[in-house]
This record gives sequence, C-alpha cells and structure tokens, in this order.
Amino acid sequence: MGRLQAVLAATLGDVWRSWSMLAVWPYPAVVYGKPGVRFSWDDYRCFTRLLKPGDFLLCRAAPYFLSNRGIPGAFKHLAVYTGSVEGRLSLEGEEPEIIKAHSLGVDRVPLAVPPPGVYERTVTHAISEGVLCQDLGGMLFKEDYVCAVRPWKTADQQKLIVENALKQVGKQYNFDFKPVGHKRLYCTELGKFCAERAGLELPGETLVVTSALGLVLPFRRFKAPAPLADNIAVKYPMVCCSESCLKDKMWTWSEHADELRGALMDSVTCEDMRRS
Repeated sequence: MGRLQAVLAATLGDVWRSWSMLAVWPYPAVVYGKPGVRFSWDDYRCFTRLLKPGDFLLCRAAPYFLSNRGIPGAFKHLAVYTGSVEGRLSLEGEEPEIIKAHSLGVDRVPLAVPPPGVYERTVTHAISEGVLCQDLGGMLFKEDYVCAVRPWKTADQQKLIVENALKQVGKQYNFDFKPVGHKRLYCTELGKFCAERAGLELPGETLVVTSALGLVLPFRRFKAPAPLADNIAVKYPMVCCSESCLKDKMWTWSEHADELRGALMDSVTCEDMRRS
C-alpha cells in the first residue's frame, strides 16, 4: 500500500476534498474546507453571550436527509448546554465513556485560560454513538438552524438539569423512539428526562412511527408518543435563535408553526445584539 501511495503522490499530488469541492493539488497541500452550514460566527458570539447552563439547544442540519423527513417538525435534535465541566470530553468516533466530570458552577464567569481538564462551554447530547459531552462549537458549526430555550426558573432547577445530563454520559442511544426506561435515550428524551428530574412541567408529545412497518401499516403498535424538539421549542421560553431561522422561515415545517414563529420572532438574534 505504501508503494501505491508513493506512485499516486508522484503522479497526482494530494487529492483532497472540502465541503464545497473536490480537487487535485500538487503536494504538500494544506486545505481549509469551508463548511456549508447556515450557522455563522455572529450567531456563535450571540449564543455564547446569552446561553446559561441548563438551557436546551434545538437544532436542524440540512444534510441529514432521512431524519429530516422521518422525524416531524422544524427542529430535529436537542442538546443540553452543560457549561463548564471538569474531566474528559468525549471525542467523535470513539466509544462513549462515562465522563468523570462535575459542573464548576452555573453562575461562574468563564475563565480566559482554563486549567488542564477544564472545558468552559460544553453540550451533552444523545447521538448514534451514545450520550456524549462535547464542545459547544463542535456541535453548532454542523447545524443550519439553532435556537435555545430556557426550561428552568430557579438555580436549583438549573443545577439539577446540568447534573442529570452529565450523569447520562455513556448510555446508549435509543434508536426506535420506544420508551425503554432510562437505559437508552434519544436526544429529546434526554431533555425530557432532565426536565422531569428537575421537577419541571413537561412538554407535549407527538405520535411518531417507531418501525418501518408503521410506514405502510396503520397500526398503533408501530407508533409511540415522543417529546419532539418542536414540542420543547414552544413549551419553554426561547432565549435566542440563529439568523437562518428567520431568514428561511423554517417554522413553516412545524405543526406548531404559529407558536414557533412567534417564539422565534420574540427571541434574540445576532442582528438584535448589533443594534443594541
């Protein structure tokens, strides 16, 4: 294999791919692909100024063809903003580990230079690899539409959401949306679990198909109620949203279109922050 690589390098150079193009380039080449996502750096600066631990981030990424069509609603994913933690973050492609972490204080001002093992802005969410604790930017810059809601009202509720989210790290993903206790969790199920443990009023649920047979057979056994992201978006006060949510009028994809539109219009965007 090494010989083949040497021949290819000598004749073609480096073949590289960014998000926007495929090209052949004389080696050595350093390539910075530009992600084709609608979430911007201005959005990121807005979110990092307004987010507080215990907030829920609701997202939608355009490339996910099947989930965008199979899961009802405008938003498709939920992550819990867990703020500052100490321990080890989960890395993509690795088996999920139980993070040895604890919240460093929900009201603490982020450190300019955090000590080793301290991560200032984290999200905890359930993806196909399991429940992971990851960097905020690592998740947001893969999304096209994002909003943040604040389910908690008191410091105790805020703390309980963060603590219970971190305790789920390492659990497996619940792929079929059927309630199986808390051994496996899908993304919005994690949000509902944290809200329940914090003693909050829970969002509504939507009946979703949990089996491929449910696509052709109209039997209730192939469906289950699920707290979808849009249910959560219209249940709790919205803090901020990305500019893309308003520009693309993505609320029209939701069965809660009128409520979701009102919440998005009333929330803060990076444009609002520039004007203030």
